[in-house]
Amino acid sequence: MPANIDRWPISKKPYFLYNAAFVFAVVLIASLFGILTRPMGLLAAVWPANAVLMAFMIRRQELARAECWLAALLAYLTADLMTGGEVYVTLWLTGANLTGVAVGYHLFKHLDAEDRQLRRPMSVVSMFCICGIAAATTGVTGSAASHILFGQSLLTGFAYWFTSDLVNSIIILPVILTAPSAGTLWSTLHNYEFRIRDWMPAATLALATTGGFLVGGPGAFVYPMPALIWCALAYNLFTTSVVTMAFCLASLIATATGSISSLPASNDTLVTVSIRLGMAFLALAPLAVAIVDSARNDLLQRLQHIVQHDALTGTLSRRAFLEMSEAKLAKGHSTRSVFFALMIDLDHFKAINDQYGHATGDFVLRNSTIAMSSALRSDDLLGASVEKNLRPSAM
Repeated sequence: MPANIDRWPISKKPYFLYNAAFVFAVVLIASLFGILTRPMGLLAAVWPANAVLMAFMIRRQELARAECWLAALLAYLTADLMTGGEVYVTLWLTGANLTGVAVGYHLFKHLDAEDRQLRRPMSVVSMFCICGIAAATTGVTGSAASHILFGQSLLTGFAYWFTSDLVNSIIILPVILTAPSAGTLWSTLHNYEFRIRDWMPAATLALATTGGFLVGGPGAFVYPMPALIWCALAYNLFTTSVVTMAFCLASLIATATGSISSLPASNDTLVTVSIRLGMAFLALAPLAVAIVDSARNDLLQRLQHIVQHDALTGTLSRRAFLEMSEAKLAKGHSTRSVFFALMIDLDHFKAINDQYGHATGDFVLRNSTIAMSSALRSDDLLGASVEKNLRPSAM
């Protein structure tokens, strides 16, 4: 690295090295976590690396560059070789992982930004279809490797690879795709005030999950469904995604380690495949509810804004201004607060319309409003009333 790097133009600074280092670190950590969940010796019970890599590249497309793909390759190899893997086997398995990630990324890239961020009700369907195609690609490549390297049948190998990649993508992608920026997240956590009611849905889910594990049997995974739906209705999409991922990861690890009583042996192919598929479909329900609820809330906010604000100036409508003013006065009466009201009349406004046209009159109104708004505090109210003779009054 040149010693005078700080003197480089901003556009020429090697930020690509930072991106590559970030990808390497993230994939390495995710791969090591997955390797630690290998009770069966061949495939991990949870393999988050593919989903994490794909999600970050979807969200930050500047990461989908050659140096970042190379960094991901090195991270996969490093994680496997650190834990005793053979070079030839590791290369083939890594190729299967990267093939599925590449297919999923390129399919997601063609979606609208709102669908990539899971803001539309049909976004969850698009995500599921793309994850299914990417998992199938990984399954085809991985099953061939498993057949040649380990003597596993093609069908069995495909089932393991496909279901593992599918369920991990379904539960991990939403968390990264819907996560707020680091600054927003820190501000939210810093200003958060603890309230018991906020934690009740998550606590109920934890209790239902624990009870399901203790009772055991195939139905153990369905018992927490009402609590998951409650979380989807109580929390925003990102929080719901985090809660859903935590539940699914706990369930997958508990299944692989035999922690759930009365459950058939986890080394049975049909049982493992069935549980993973069931977990993937189960995760879709709270995600779909949260997405629909979020879209509904956004629509209601837009409608409320339209009702409460003037379309031309963006100020409060007469009705909204009076209602909010009355609420402020009622609240301030108990605290003996002092309020001031100012009414401004734009003189000779009709002459502007007559001489220069209504478009110019609209321009004057908007800029007058901007000038007034810039002089107000954050909790001040500004409303506009346009009279029939086109003489506006700002209050």
